Amino acid sequence: TQHTHTHPHHTDGLKTDTVSCTMEAYNEEFDAWFSVTISECSPDGATVLYDGWREPEKLPFDRVRVAVVPPAGWAPSKGEKIEVLAVTADGYPPAWYEAVVSEIDNNYYHIQFPGHDSSFNEIVKLDRTRPQNNGPPLSFDKFQQKNIPILPRDLAPWCSDASFHADFAKRTGLASATVNLERGALVLLGSSEAVEKAELLCDLHFQMLDDRRRVEQAKEKVARQRESATKHASEQEEWMKQGAVETFQVPTKLMGLAIGKGGSNVSQARQLDGVLSVEFEDKGNASTCTVVGKTRADIARARAILEFVEDQVPVPQALIGLLIGKQARNLKRIIDTSDVARITVIRNRQQPSEQQHLEIVGQKPAVEKAKLLIEGNLMLFQQRVEMGDQLRDLNTEMFRLSRGAGVGRGGYGARGRRNAGRGRGPPPVAQAPLGFSPMQSQARSQQAQPSPQGPQQQQQQQ
Repeated sequence: TQHTHTHPHHTDGLKTDTVSCTMEAYNEEFDAWFSVTISECSPDGATVLYDGWREPEKLPFDRVRVAVVPPAGWAPSKGEKIEVLAVTADGYPPAWYEAVVSEIDNNYYHIQFPGHDSSFNEIVKLDRTRPQNNGPPLSFDKFQQKNIPILPRDLAPWCSDASFHADFAKRTGLASATVNLERGALVLLGSSEAVEKAELLCDLHFQMLDDRRRVEQAKEKVARQRESATKHASEQEEWMKQGAVETFQVPTKLMGLAIGKGGSNVSQARQLDGVLSVEFEDKGNASTCTVVGKTRADIARARAILEFVEDQVPVPQALIGLLIGKQARNLKRIIDTSDVARITVIRNRQQPSEQQHLEIVGQKPAVEKAKLLIEGNLMLFQQRVEMGDQLRDLNTEMFRLSRGAGVGRGGYGARGRRNAGRGRGPPPVAQAPLGFSPMQSQARSQQAQPSPQGPQQQQQQQ
């Protein structure tokens, strides 16, 4: 049904004592008044915003009005022309239509819409009714506009929606309070008295909005963390059902190493791909670590970072000095190569033993490397000791052979000194030190032997 709207209803304009300044715009398609926000005014009309369901548009002032507020105790009577809030169409917000009260049944009102057949009739309650507007139209001289910079500056994008300022506009009597993002300002629109009042309260309004923003951001952060924790717990539960979970113990005294400075080791393990959870639980002398991952390989990589152990390796007393090395250089080289935390010599001075012990502390793979290096070094040093003994025996044999050359029945040569070992080779001699040659040993032995010459010959030589 086509309708012709003659605009018989207008507001009384913006008054200084106006409390509610909800604005409405007339829509010809529906022949109804929709709630809007005025963003700008000029002599030829006002630009209105439709809260997202329709593009902003500029309308003449006779199509924009202030919504009427029913006076206290008001109720429509039979046959009275009123306005009723009704749904226009799917996807559109409710709007105010002209209507007539045909019957009253207790607190229910039978409504007819002029120009529509009886199929549009409704029965409504009081909260969907209000009186008609009968005032003059809006005009440009009723408005004053002022831009107030929004501080802090990053607050403007957050509060750009007009709903953030609706209560502020209502309290101060503004026609509207909207955000201009290009200017980073709150645009105040209304009577001079309302704009002056709003300008006075703008700073407090911005502080309240900034507080709301911080609270909302904190809520959003908690919501994200809660969602992440819920998802993580769900994934953890699922993987635990599949058996991809391992538990191991770390001695309490090594927990500082396992956690790392500032929790660095735990953070590193949790950030590994495939690792879903890393949790420690203190249980007296040891802490239990539970790692949940997608695969056993993922868990193994996390354990390599977190699993700190201590182990002891026995070392023969004769080799402990060689293993440590001069200024502990050999021991430092083993620590650096294996990447263990430390290696300590455990000395028992009260009960000396043929063995000492090395205590190794570090991540489990590193400790295994250190034990292999220590074992290899001990084998090398033991071999060198045994080879040294063999070399001394060989030097001694070579010394004897060199002294025994030319020995006959009478002893050492034709003019040699006789002794009890006639014909039986050289007499027993001291072992040659490791590294001495047979010739050096022979020369030193000859210097120690008495001269075969007589006393007179010796004196003459002297």
